[in-house]
Amino acid sequence: MLRILSDLKPHCPLWNLSVEEAIFTGLSAQLSPETLRIWCNDRAVVIGRSQSAQREVSLERAMMLKIPIVRRISGGGAVYHYPGNLNYSLFLKRRMSLMAVSDGFLFLGQAVIAAMKRLDIELQLKENSLFVAGKKIAGLAQARRKEALLIHGTLLIRPDKIDMKHLLLAMGNNYLPSRVPSHPALVTSLMTEITPLPPVDSIAELLCEEICQQIGVAAQHAPLSDGELARAEQLLRTKYGSATWNL
Repeated sequence: MLRILSDLKPHCPLWNLSVEEAIFTGLSAQLSPETLRIWCNDRAVVIGRSQSAQREVSLERAMMLKIPIVRRISGGGAVYHYPGNLNYSLFLKRRMSLMAVSDGFLFLGQAVIAAMKRLDIELQLKENSLFVAGKKIAGLAQARRKEALLIHGTLLIRPDKIDMKHLLLAMGNNYLPSRVPSHPALVTSLMTEITPLPPVDSIAELLCEEICQQIGVAAQHAPLSDGELARAEQLLRTKYGSATWNL
């Protein structure tokens, strides 16, 4: 059985990433079940665990636009989140078939490809990114801890009025990454590729169905436990609400 947590209303990015780690920590300690979370963020720049905020984000513009910078626990590059994105997070116990990082990207990538094929969109997976005719529409990142695996990503549903190139330094000419570089690409969105655009809840349901089929389990909608909520609240206070972690 795979627990489904689906909330399509955009929420505070600091809280959302606190919830991500609370579930991941719980699964690692055998306190949380395997889970698929479908969720949306308010505007934020989300950087990879090992990245430098100063090298990845135009801090001045982000401050001017009141867009927070949040560091996630997974690797990979910086991404711009906004309410026109659909985020998907898969929390699994480690499996022999998913021992390599590339296995994880292929596993979840294939499920996203299958879901989009049902909308007559052909995606191609290249490493940890999904493309439509050479333009990026989704990405993936991972975190691993003991026997727990988190693979999560973002699907671009519609464009935002704020152009990400004004926030992400990797999209400029003078990009100087510190440790883990971001890899910018031309992007597209489902709104650009599909007319008319299906309702977001229908797209979320397609993702849930294909991911469950990929794993070979049934889905069960259930809320966060009291323990997970308590862990998320503590993480918000001590970690994700702190500039020490994020910046």
